[in-house]
Amino acid sequence: GSFVAYIFASYDMLGWVLTFVTDDTPEAPCKTLRASGVFLLIIVFAMYGVVYLLAEFEAISPALEQGGYAVFGFGCKLSMSMLFTAIRVLEYELTTEGLLCR
Repeated sequence: GSFVAYIFASYDMLGWVLTFVTDDTPEAPCKTLRASGVFLLIIVFAMYGVVYLLAEFEAISPALEQGGYAVFGFGCKLSMSMLFTAIRVLEYELTTEGLLCR
């Protein structure tokens, strides 16, 4: 059930990304960076699923399972923080440029 829901949610998220990226509105700068956040989430949740299945079939130890969740959780949070910071910096740069070039 959960994996089917993940597939449908990922499909919908990818559809949203394609619509967002191809939209020509200038109010949303950094479209590529914003879209990469969605891809990152899809990949991280897929990796959580892989770790879960490996643990479920006893291919990895419980300690390795917890380690995998910890590494993916930390990596996702760090990557998203860097991504959001980059988006914010670029938006600030565009705003400042707009004010100075008037």
